[in-house]
Amino acid sequence: MSFNEQICRNTSQHDFQLLAITNQLDLDTAQQRLLTDYCQQLTEALSLRGFCSLDFIIDKQGQIHILEINPRPSASMQCLPITWPLIQWHLDACQGQLPSLPALPVCPPQLLYYCFTARPIRIPDQFNWPANCHDLPPVGQRIPENHILCSFLYPVKTSLAALLPYCHRLATELQIQCLNY
Repeated sequence: MSFNEQICRNTSQHDFQLLAITNQLDLDTAQQRLLTDYCQQLTEALSLRGFCSLDFIIDKQGQIHILEINPRPSASMQCLPITWPLIQWHLDACQGQLPSLPALPVCPPQLLYYCFTARPIRIPDQFNWPANCHDLPPVGQRIPENHILCSFLYPVKTSLAALLPYCHRLATELQIQCLNY
């Protein structure tokens, strides 16, 4: 089970569009147990198989409110180690065969950040994408303003608060490079 946090673009301006996901959500043991129980009960009651994601919010008092369960792999799975055979585990589980896992290693903290365009961009030929860029659009594609250009996946080595501005700067620089290529 992975507990992830969605980061919105700018909640102070009522922009709740997804900006990033981190697998660094800090929950106490009781909250983890409650969410695990909810997930187990819902998947059994709905006869779900494979990876699912349970969306919830935590209010200021620490109370958990379930929003929905999504019976499919989530984008947040990109924050899990690439060495884990996630797709195979999902396919096996969909066939009723759960993997026998003694214990998964601790998952290192990751940030999946979405690079939104500030203005329309056309992807240039032979563009040199930085190593941590994912979900790359094809050459020649026009990306409208305020749409996702690509995503970045970075380990959280120091703090999330330091990594988010870095990703924003990288997103800005990447757009300038696309426009000036």
